[in-house]
Amino acid sequence: MVRLKIGQRILLLFLAVSLLPLLAVNFLLLNLAQKQLKQAATTRQSIIATQTAERVDNFLGSKVNVLIFQSQTNAIRKFQTSEANLNLATMIKQDRDMERVALIDKKGLEQVVVNQTGLVTTHANVVNSDAFKAATFLAGKEYIGPVVYNQGKPEVTIAVPLIRFADQQDLTHLSTAEFGKYRSASDIQGVLTATFSLSDLWQSVLSTQIGNEGYAYVVDDKGNLIAHPKADFLATHQNVAEVHQVEDFLRGSHDVHESISETGDKVFSSYEAITRTNWAVIVEEPISSVYAGITSFYRLAIVIFVVIAAVASGFSLLFQRRLLAPIKRLAAGAKRLGGGDFSQNIPEQGDDELTDLASNFNAMSHNIRSLVADLKVRNDSLAAEQDKLNGILTSVTDGIIAVDRAGKIILLNPPAAHLAEKPADQLINKNLNEVFGWHKKGQPFNLELNQAGVYRYDEVSLPQADKEASLDIMVNVVQHRDDDVAAILTVHDLTTSRDLEVMKLDFVAIAGHELRTPLTVVRGYLNLINNEAMDQLSVYNIENLQRALVGAEQLSGLINNLLNISRIERGQLEVVPTKVDMADITKQIVEQQQVTTKLKDQTLVYEGPNSGAFAAADVTAISEVLNNLITNALKYTASQSRIVVSLEAQAGGAVRVAVTDNGPGIALSAQKRLFTKFYRVEHDLTAANRGTGLGLYIAKTIIDLHHGTIGVISDTGKGASFFFTVPAYDALAHDHDNKHHGKEQVGKHGWIKKRSHN
Repeated sequence: MVRLKIGQRILLLFLAVSLLPLLAVNFLLLNLAQKQLKQAATTRQSIIATQTAERVDNFLGSKVNVLIFQSQTNAIRKFQTSEANLNLATMIKQDRDMERVALIDKKGLEQVVVNQTGLVTTHANVVNSDAFKAATFLAGKEYIGPVVYNQGKPEVTIAVPLIRFADQQDLTHLSTAEFGKYRSASDIQGVLTATFSLSDLWQSVLSTQIGNEGYAYVVDDKGNLIAHPKADFLATHQNVAEVHQVEDFLRGSHDVHESISETGDKVFSSYEAITRTNWAVIVEEPISSVYAGITSFYRLAIVIFVVIAAVASGFSLLFQRRLLAPIKRLAAGAKRLGGGDFSQNIPEQGDDELTDLASNFNAMSHNIRSLVADLKVRNDSLAAEQDKLNGILTSVTDGIIAVDRAGKIILLNPPAAHLAEKPADQLINKNLNEVFGWHKKGQPFNLELNQAGVYRYDEVSLPQADKEASLDIMVNVVQHRDDDVAAILTVHDLTTSRDLEVMKLDFVAIAGHELRTPLTVVRGYLNLINNEAMDQLSVYNIENLQRALVGAEQLSGLINNLLNISRIERGQLEVVPTKVDMADITKQIVEQQQVTTKLKDQTLVYEGPNSGAFAAADVTAISEVLNNLITNALKYTASQSRIVVSLEAQAGGAVRVAVTDNGPGIALSAQKRLFTKFYRVEHDLTAANRGTGLGLYIAKTIIDLHHGTIGVISDTGKGASFFFTVPAYDALAHDHDNKHHGKEQVGKHGWIKKRSHN
């Protein structure tokens, strides 16, 4: 926006006050004049178009009537050639527009032909001509052909049929002969055709005066141009159907309006149809010609504008001299005040508002001197507080970052600069997201800095030169951000603790693998001894051997669970869903567990369909989940208890499996932690069934990898129902996953990814 001085504003104000009313009056007058001129042009065009169309219609009607009259004479009807020659010659001499007339029999042979020079002896067969075919086909109606240009002259052919009749005929229109009786081919005795020149008619139409520069032209029912005042335009533009007014004629819409003419000019235009031929007269008048009468008014208005502008400018200059002198003194004093000179005063002259302004300005200068002295004292105190704050930020181990409304860094401590691997002074005024390339789950992302509130982001990574830092970020977005600070970030570096966690996982994995080897040897020799124990050991030693075998199996299960937990923490577990029948798998596992139920005199039953419950699942992984839930139910319920394994297909595309027992149940407070690592519910039945508390955690991980759900429904003392769901098999989704992985992984067993090189 252009900055205007006060003098310029005063000048503009004077001009606006003086010129705007005049501009409004001129606008109203011009608008009224334009409406009147437009109405006059509209009325004039409608009258001229109607008169011109009637002129063409009357011309064609008179020519048709002459031919109809001749067609009723005996000489013509009975083909009396000598008398017909005389009649046709007399007719063509009396009509200077008629150039040729011919009497044609019903076979299309010309019997008598006369032109302006006399009798024509050369006759032709015109059975295939449009005029002959139309007159005979129309069964009693006249035919008016299209306009053709012969050596630059417009011509039209008119034909009337020779009708056989007994009674008096209607000579004005042959279609009413014998009271509208339909004529057959046998009623048509021949055709009387005549070619007429349209030169005089077109001259009359095209010379019609419409205002100063308006004109008329004629089109046929296909939009073809058949008459135009500009001969060269007529020769190069055969069809003008795209012209707006011609389109209205072809559609039957009738109106006078502004449009673009056939020559590309803006015009007022209208049309009138010629009913006898379905032609139309188009009348056009340039808009510039219609509004030419208001040009002088424009000139007078411009002169008046110039005179009034000059007078207003003179008054504005006089007003500026009286007003701007004290204002300039105030501006000079304000400039010195802005430069730091608080001792100067503005002269106070007169008794108007500007004098009061000068007095207030001098008082303000005095107050500023006092305020500056006070600010110096406060700045010294603020500097001391700033030093304390910098010391605190430097001593904090977490990264502290302050950003403004635009997301630019305005403050950060050394730990935050260390994360960015650049000096702190090089990061000030840099965009936060450009300096710190945050990643989450392997994808770049930006922190929320627009909505007020406190946000926490865990599992955030920051790529660095030689490693990737693991971060936990707390963002506090300020509610009222009128000051510079819009958000404060606290960045906690978890890289060292994560490295220690990885070392722990590595230790568990290595220890588990190392323990497997001696455990395998122990189990092998124990099984070998067990196979030969019945004949060589006492009952007491056999019982001890069985306890050793059970302990070895429990130790093997503990090692497998620890290894699985390690793989889960590393993200090395995956499932390969295939089309499986959950009913068939569930029945097999229930059957396998029947041996265990007999030891405790328990009942394990399956309730559900025998087959057909297809799901997208990993057989090995789902079998482990189901075995774990059934084993827990058998382990933590008393003897002679009943455990039910149920299966059902749910609405929404899922298969639900539930293991329900009538054991001691699980308290609500314990259910929230039931699927976490190393958690076990303590009650009477757990005393003899010690476990690691890892089975349900592993089961939940497997179900999560299937994109399913797992949970428990239980009340203390009323048993428990552990359930899980897996997605039902969908062929389209399965094919999409196969394409995504490259090919279908059929026959793959186990659900452990490729192990880490560590």
